[in-house]
Amino acid sequence: MDLYKPQDEKPLYAFTWSESEQPSSALVIALSEVNGTDPMDLEPLYNVLDPDALNSLFDSTGSSRLAGSVSFEYCGYQVTIEADGGGCISELADSDTASLSMQSVAGQLEGNL
Repeated sequence: MDLYKPQDEKPLYAFTWSESEQPSSALVIALSEVNGTDPMDLEPLYNVLDPDALNSLFDSTGSSRLAGSVSFEYCGYQVTIEADGGGCISELADSDTASLSMQSVAGQLEGNL
């Protein structure tokens, strides 16, 4: 997992994960680095979404990764996980509300069923 901060007006942290990593684990590690905390001190990811479901959305075992992304709020950040092995973490504005959006993943899953 690599974590880097692109030059941008809004604080944004990007991270990558490889096929040998699970996106849920890479996210928790990246967010703990952003916060400067131990991963065990974060709110459990399963309080927000099912980590196994997130991992299986982008499981490339036996086939190429699906296209699409999943975005949600976690620990005061907006998180996006991309099917290409990337993700980003950005700070929420005070007026942001909780959301979970699945963009083209659902369409890709329908096409593969």
